[in-house]
Amino acid sequence: MERMTSPWYVTILTIAFAGCARQAPLTVLLTPQSHLGLGEGFGPGIVSATSASMTLQLDAPAHVIVLRVLDNGDIEQVHPAGDGNDRLLPLGSYAFGRATRQPYAPNPPSVPSGPVNPCPPSFESESELSRPDPACWTADRAVAAGAPPAMPTRPRERESGYWLVIVSDLATPPRVLDARLHALDLDDEPLLESVVQIPSALIGGRTTNWSAFYVGFAVVPAATAKR
Repeated sequence: MERMTSPWYVTILTIAFAGCARQAPLTVLLTPQSHLGLGEGFGPGIVSATSASMTLQLDAPAHVIVLRVLDNGDIEQVHPAGDGNDRLLPLGSYAFGRATRQPYAPNPPSVPSGPVNPCPPSFESESELSRPDPACWTADRAVAAGAPPAMPTRPRERESGYWLVIVSDLATPPRVLDARLHALDLDDEPLLESVVQIPSALIGGRTTNWSAFYVGFAVVPAATAKR
């Protein structure tokens, strides 16, 4: 049988080796858990973690905030999220996965085309969250649509950052948490210093009965992890 020595054979081998190089195994590096806050009795905190998921153990009922703080500046609001409430979680184990949305900041609203109807005055109490008719626009809402958020500079599998869990006796509804996250004024400093500031910025001053747990993670090629 005659050997394949044509340029096509060399090309096929090159592509095959390149594919193997791109599929190099990845390793997750984790830091030991660290603890902040004066709250006691909430439990051991984060008992296991990967870059994409985390398990929390509660030894007492608590309101729980779960964030992923990434090295590219994004903060993922994992729990509570959506339009629901921040219910008190009973003692037990809870698994959380990374948020489905990557961008930290929401897209600004677009100016609607066609006639614009002014919004009528709102007579809702301060305790109620206003839900204005999307067909009406006030001057401060009618802002130009911004550019779509930039895609991450690296695949999500290669992310690094911190899982941050805050447990307390205080409820923080998802929409309130979202507003507080966007109001954070974190300086351009090392990521760990920002992580340490977040718990007190979110619930500090409202309760002293809170604890925070954080674990760092980084996903690197296996060959790099062995060095």
